[in-house]
Amino acid sequence: MSNDDNPLIKALPPETDYLTYLTILEYNLTTKQLPVLHNVLQDVNLTSNIGWDLVHILLPLLPASEVCLQDVAHLGNPREVILKVTELLEAISQEEEDDDDQSQEDEFEEADGEDGEAENGPHEKEEKAVHNPEYSRLEEVQATSAGLDEVRSGPPSPATRFKVLLSMLSTLHPRINTKYPSRFLSTSLQAILPAYEKVVSDSTTTDAILSFVKSVSGSKRPALPPRRSSRSVPILEKLQSAPDPEASLESSGTQDLAVYVRLLQSFLTHVIEIYVDSMSSEYDECGFAWTSRLQEKSHPEKIVPGRKTFGSMFSEIETLRERDATIGRMIALARDLNINQRELHSVVTHPELEPSGQADELPSSASDISLSYVGSLYLLSAIQVSSILFNVPSSFHLSLYSPYFKILENFLGNLPHGHFAQNKGPLLDSALALGFLTFQNASWVADDEEADNSEAWILRLQQLSILIISIPSPTVRSHAQALTSAVIHSHPSKATIFQFLQSVLGNPGYELLKPSVVGWLKDEILAAARRPSSPKDLREKSMFADPMILSILSDDLFPRISTSSSSMPMPTTDAFYARIPFFLAVLNLFYLLCTSRLIYDCFYSHQGNNFLDIMDRITLKFVAPLREVTGNCIGEFSRAATPAGPEEGGGCSVEEMVELELLDDAISRAKEAFDAFKSRVTSKE
Repeated sequence: MSNDDNPLIKALPPETDYLTYLTILEYNLTTKQLPVLHNVLQDVNLTSNIGWDLVHILLPLLPASEVCLQDVAHLGNPREVILKVTELLEAISQEEEDDDDQSQEDEFEEADGEDGEAENGPHEKEEKAVHNPEYSRLEEVQATSAGLDEVRSGPPSPATRFKVLLSMLSTLHPRINTKYPSRFLSTSLQAILPAYEKVVSDSTTTDAILSFVKSVSGSKRPALPPRRSSRSVPILEKLQSAPDPEASLESSGTQDLAVYVRLLQSFLTHVIEIYVDSMSSEYDECGFAWTSRLQEKSHPEKIVPGRKTFGSMFSEIETLRERDATIGRMIALARDLNINQRELHSVVTHPELEPSGQADELPSSASDISLSYVGSLYLLSAIQVSSILFNVPSSFHLSLYSPYFKILENFLGNLPHGHFAQNKGPLLDSALALGFLTFQNASWVADDEEADNSEAWILRLQQLSILIISIPSPTVRSHAQALTSAVIHSHPSKATIFQFLQSVLGNPGYELLKPSVVGWLKDEILAAARRPSSPKDLREKSMFADPMILSILSDDLFPRISTSSSSMPMPTTDAFYARIPFFLAVLNLFYLLCTSRLIYDCFYSHQGNNFLDIMDRITLKFVAPLREVTGNCIGEFSRAATPAGPEEGGGCSVEEMVELELLDDAISRAKEAFDAFKSRVTSKE
């Protein structure tokens, strides 16, 4: 078919009006007609009038139609095309995958059918290539695209459409010359975010969205080198853009410029939130594994020999290495947009102070625009941790406990902004990383509002402790345990620490936390026993260096065991099994009290033989009855066990029997240790 007979050429205005020409395009456009359309679109006046309505026609023909879409972005009316692109982005966010894929596949098959009806012989192709160099370039793009997809059997994916539409917006927004460019930007950003949530699983969409932010922000930072790829991707040449046909004579004012920048700042924090929340945890890394990597950096002596560290995984595994590269680009963009850490810290500690305007309202000032709370936390933790792991300079340091406790309070849901109940691994990992950094820099100083407020500190610490029993990841849960222990033992008032331990032991709602509390009590007793006595610290030392604390905590630490529990029905014994970890922790403490010479010397120096009396009462009240109940349970279940299993025979499971045997062994060791302790003390008398 010659150019004179081509309907795309014959019908060009003024032969037809613009609306009629669009109709002809819609019915005659195929992938083989794209080189012709590309030439047609070089007419700025034509593209300015029809470009906005070409976008939805060209989109199903991707990737071959990308050159023509870029023509529209560079030469079409930017205001009209932005509205169309925004509309198509909203469609991506609203479409149902199955229905949408089917409808687009039908549409694509129709386009392919029209391709087959076109009669373009090989000699005609060669002739066109000679007379039209742009045709050769487009053919190369199409051939490369075909190589990428081999047999293109379906419509372009949502991710492909998203990236091309975003690329168009990167060209369109800088072209607009108006007094209020923020109004166009606000509309686009509101359409981009929901669409990004749909396609975030494709890592290239995040690259595209960061490139978009860089383009519309006017950042002059040098471009990063291209990613390594096993596939050859065509690079489109840079085109000259036409001026805005509706350009305003008035330039944008300072106020609108502030709104424009603030929109991008807010947008970036929301992008970070979506990106990080979408991460899978294939290696128990929880996002960026900030806490694990901080611990490896700060305490290399705790790394298990032969076990792969999180630091090495993020250096060797491609997907994890890309995460670091992506968050690095996000941090760089945040700096370019002047997002400072002090403001991020203010957002995560006082989210209730952030503006709460309607999302669909155009902001009238920068103060009406809020940053993402969760995104701000991710960004702040990334900047802070990067300063440690990658030696990135940071002028802001976390140094007080009370603001950090407020962050935890927000997570725990005491505010409407709370996200803790969602158990997001990356969210909790970021919060714990900030906690470790705060602990490294913090000291209990007079300007910390909770340094002298024991009730507030106990409440905050209870919130931190809940992390231990709420985090699904074993790795992150162990870090929560370590952080809580560090914060507890760092408080200058041992009386306040004792009040906290006592409050948790006496609270039935913290049953799962009690084994940890027993461990913290053991640590405090050992620390008190190691500390030499002096008039200056004798008063504080006496809280954990005196065996009377065992009597004070007796009811909660060594609960009275009723021997009638041996005949309890199964539902009641379930509660007994739930307390086995607590019983094991208490028995380990009891064993240490009986065998540690350091503790004996410390306690004996305070109470003399009262220490033996206290231990004797504990044995009669707790150890002996627990031994009887455990033995009865083992015997009862052994007799009830049948080959049919616990469901039919009434016996306990293998796991439950193992726990009972471990408990019985711990009781035996504790009883033997006490007998030896009692013999040693009485022999001295």
